[in-house]
Amino acid sequence: CNGTLCPGLVPSCPLGFIPNKAKGVCCWKYSCVPKKDVCVFNNHEYQVGEPVPMKPCEKCICSNKVNASSHLNIIDCEPIPCDTNCPVGYEYHISANQCCGTCVQTSCIVVLLNATYSLKPGSIWSPAGNACVKFECVKIANQFITIEAKTTCPLYDPNECIPV
Repeated sequence: CNGTLCPGLVPSCPLGFIPNKAKGVCCWKYSCVPKKDVCVFNNHEYQVGEPVPMKPCEKCICSNKVNASSHLNIIDCEPIPCDTNCPVGYEYHISANQCCGTCVQTSCIVVLLNATYSLKPGSIWSPAGNACVKFECVKIANQFITIEAKTTCPLYDPNECIPV
């Protein structure tokens, strides 16, 4: 074996791999082997447990699971949870350019004795047992305005009544 005839070229390895030198019959054999605990995405290496900025609406992390073909670690992603619960008088609207939607007001809100009611624009409502109070919902320039109207009744005087 003439070692001077051996190629001394160390290979240039792709991201996530490192050169490995192994003794051959006569010459050193060079190969690229995967780095341990590394994920690769968008020409960047990420360590296990590190967040990976893959998708805007998903939380991605470099996992400790290994891809059988590439021998690199797998990036695990899960969707970012969105709170779709909205208070009374609001509805959840999906936003085209955002991960999560928002609660948009769709009604007027009336709070009476720790109870919350919603009124659609153009509607008039009186609470049960109180016909002297009326609430009206009006929408003006994307603002919801509740108008409260109270009917004042004269005091009851039985002397002013005509007997039947």
